[in-house]
Amino acid sequence: MKQFGGRHVRGGAIVDFIIRSPYVGINVQSKYYHNRTTDQRAHDVLLRASLEASGLRVEFIQEEEAINSPDEAVREALAGTRGKGPQGI
Repeated sequence: MKQFGGRHVRGGAIVDFIIRSPYVGINVQSKYYHNRTTDQRAHDVLLRASLEASGLRVEFIQEEEAINSPDEAVREALAGTRGKGPQGI
């Protein structure tokens, strides 16, 4: 799902996967990229806030979880039991 101009416009947002029912966006994150700087962590928090303001609940799944236990990670994301924000923020 591309919103607010996507990656090419400042403030744009992209969701890796979108589930229509329940209405949930899932982003898969690597620790290397998403934990590397405070700017990236702040961007992830703002991404969540902007998408949730438009009515989409956003869940983040770590790359390792997506590889090692994808079914469990997606079940938790759909149930909303993963915690708030990137890295549980």
